[in-house]
Amino acid sequence: MVGVRNGRARQVWRLKDSVKELGELAESAGAEVVGTVIQNLSKHSKTYLGKGKLEELKDLKADLELDT
Repeated sequence: MVGVRNGRARQVWRLKDSVKELGELAESAGAEVVGTVIQNLSKHSKTYLGKGKLEELKDLKADLELDT
């Protein structure tokens, strides 16, 4: 799972709590959460992830031998 922290958004929940809740929802729907990554953004991005974070996710996927 990827959590994105955008400094411009009004923060109702702490990001950690929000990501935890999302993980619980995913698991209740049958998904297996194998990791969590946080991306801090100062401006809008097309992908919501920076180049380095995308590379980190690619490496994590290979290391964990994930298929999705």
